[in-house]
Amino acid sequence: LPVTVADRIVLLTTKEIIALEVLGNDLTIYTMQETYYTKGVLKKILKRLPDDFIQVSKNSAINLNHLQSMEAAFSGSMTAFLTKKIKISVSRNYLPQLKAALGM
Repeated sequence: LPVTVADRIVLLTTKEIIALEVLGNDLTIYTMQETYYTKGVLKKILKRLPDDFIQVSKNSAINLNHLQSMEAAFSGSMTAFLTKKIKISVSRNYLPQLKAALGM
């Protein structure tokens, strides 16, 4: 996955990507080595990634291979605990899709 960061293009393997978060037009990519900040749209990036990646909220997606545990949060949502102590909020609207992907 090619990612433009500042004045360079970084090639990331999908195995090393832990999670993606978008705030406005700013895309944050969490990897095993580093956190990258770039511009992008979550839906466009997800189309280019394998089925191991699942959207868990309006602005976040995770790599299921890096999911370690989940814990109940407020209002029916959950918190996903990922590799490198990354925490991502799982919206209750996306929870059924995540559970289905996990075979629950």
